[in-house]
Amino acid sequence: MRNPSGYLFIGEWYKGRSKPDPTRGLLPKRLKTITTTNDGCTIEWTFDTLPVEWNTITTVGLTQYDVVVNLGYGVYHSASKVRLENGAWNGRAEQADAAAKVPGKRRGPPKVIDPTAGKRLAAPKGTRDTIKATAGDFRVGTQTYTAEVANARQTNGYVCNETHYLALQKVKATPGRPHRAVFIHIPKPAKDRGYPPLAALLARIIEKLIQP
Repeated sequence: MRNPSGYLFIGEWYKGRSKPDPTRGLLPKRLKTITTTNDGCTIEWTFDTLPVEWNTITTVGLTQYDVVVNLGYGVYHSASKVRLENGAWNGRAEQADAAAKVPGKRRGPPKVIDPTAGKRLAAPKGTRDTIKATAGDFRVGTQTYTAEVANARQTNGYVCNETHYLALQKVKATPGRPHRAVFIHIPKPAKDRGYPPLAALLARIIEKLIQP
């Protein structure tokens, strides 16, 4: 299946021949024009694409960054909505990843992400407040989009949720970096011409989410 989040970063549909350049797509080009925060701090952007595999976020040095923003395809019923994930579910669905690994089965990770924790992992209050303040309607050209807050839920148990859970866990475990981790679920436009307005929308949302 064509991955819309990958398309936004690499500017084409990835065919798997070599490591893609995650700086050439519509979204990084827009984000790189945002150079300072509201309080005048310089923004240094880093972009990457990750395989749809369990534990893939553990390959990223999260403590290098102040804010970590993850994107993934996950809004299937509407091309005009995005979901701002509010916390993460402590579990992995019994579903194969791109490497054919199924949680709870041979070669797969455990079904529970952290056996010492509860069913849900909440983001810090400051992050929750920022997410809620960012939600709402956005006008991009002739298109109206809605950014909605989505609470942690068992039905969202695939790699996206695990990625967000482990990123939130890193935020809580380290007093330094990262200070904030957020996850945005995006839709898949029906046609390629739907990606420029989606990139413009996401740039506006991300700019709000990274403010101190």
